[in-house]
Order: sequence, then C-alpha cells, then structure tokens
Amino acid sequence: MIEDIEVLKDTELAFGGRPRPVVLVKDGPVDEIRKDAEAVSGLRWSEIDCETLEKYPDCIYGFTSEGFRYFLPGVICASVRERRPDLLVVDSLVQQLDRSGDPENWDDSFAERWPLLDPDECAAVSKWILWLSERSDFPDPFDSLGRALDLLVILRRRASLRT
Repeated sequence: MIEDIEVLKDTELAFGGRPRPVVLVKDGPVDEIRKDAEAVSGLRWSEIDCETLEKYPDCIYGFTSEGFRYFLPGVICASVRERRPDLLVVDSLVQQLDRSGDPENWDDSFAERWPLLDPDECAAVSKWILWLSERSDFPDPFDSLGRALDLLVILRRRASLRT
C-alpha cells in the first residue's frame, strides 16, 4: 500500500523548486473556466486545498501550460492530504491521461501541458495514480487508471530523452 506521506514527499521533491510562472492566459474568454483559474491564480500551489478545488473545479483548464505544471502538485497534494480521491478535478486529470500514447492523437490542450513534465514529475504523478488505485472509493479504479499509468510511462520516457 502506498502511504500518503510517500506521495506527498515525492510530489514536493519533484515539483517543489519550481518558480511561479505566468499562470493565466492573457487574452481568453471570460467564462467559468477563466473565473475558476483567476480565483486560484493568487495562491501558491502549496496553499491549494480541497475546499478550493471543489469551489473552482475547472481551474486547471484555464492555466497556461506552465501554470498547469505549477498547480498540478497542489491538486495532487490536496487530494492526498485530505484523502479526497473523489474530487471532480482529480477525475478530470485522470481522464486527461486516459488516452493513446501516440502523440498524433493528442489534442492541443494535452500536448501543450503533460509532455512538459520532467521524468521526476512523471514518476510523482504515477505514484499518485497508484495511490488513487488503492482507494476503493475512486470510480473505475482499473481501466482509466491503468491507461493513465501506461501513458505516464511513455511521457517519462520521452522526458528522459529530452534531458
């Protein structure tokens, strides 16, 4: 069984040293996604909690690519700290990873975000996915999580070639 502290430690080590980037797209439509992202954008990733994620579940879609990478550990750590694998934003992240490993089939949103992760970040996200798989209250614990893990292996391999 993967312990909460392992996921938190690995996530903080992998993502922790990152400086805060520009997190919002300058010229975007003012919609629910934008409003959610703006509401969260003033926080540090380490300040994210489940109450915030429940109130602004679409925030992850309104960030720049680097903003997404900056806030991803916040979602991971909040869900683990508060033992909330049931969050809508958690399901959204898993669904983003539940896709083909062929880059030709990646939509722009995915291709501009997930492949930016470095090998350590991919490993931390993989550990989180394994943590999710051990939580009986996570919907569909095998199919989408298994495909997400498979894709993270591909992303990690690609990232290793870049470094």
